Amino acid sequence: ALRDTGEVVEKVRIKHGSISWLIERYIAEMNGLNGQPAVRTIGRSHMFLLRRLQREDIGQKAAKTLVKTDVIEHCRARIKEGVIPATVEKDVVALSGVLKYAGSAWDDNIGAAAIEAAKPFLSKHNLTGKSAPRTRRPTDAEHETLCAYFAKQNASGRIRIDMAKIAR
Repeated sequence: ALRDTGEVVEKVRIKHGSISWLIERYIAEMNGLNGQPAVRTIGRSHMFLLRRLQREDIGQKAAKTLVKTDVIEHCRARIKEGVIPATVEKDVVALSGVLKYAGSAWDDNIGAAAIEAAKPFLSKHNLTGKSAPRTRRPTDAEHETLCAYFAKQNASGRIRIDMAKIAR
């Protein structure tokens, strides 16, 4: 299984030259794996997002042949899953970062041109977007339910932060 930050993650089929392969190489270089010094350690949320992209259909595409329709298809599929446009935007930004880094560090024939070409369409069709501010606060009943859930988590002994205390 692939390893990062001490956690075992789901193994993906990685074909040389694919988006998944680039992501794996990017993770190794950023985190300083394979005997290299770390460039910038990737956080848990970003790591989770990159690992999910590796498992998606777009992860199996050849990086050099990626076109804007591939990016659009990925975003449409995510929206069909019930994901909001702000979350899809995070996918696009993460993928763009990997492709830009790959183009500058490893291969001049790889870049984020397909993503840049797709962005106007994605935005116009509300497939990507900014996050929306909350429109309501939790009710007293919802707040109590959350506090009870957090208290139950605290009892497990594995929790370092007392979320029930913070929520109150």
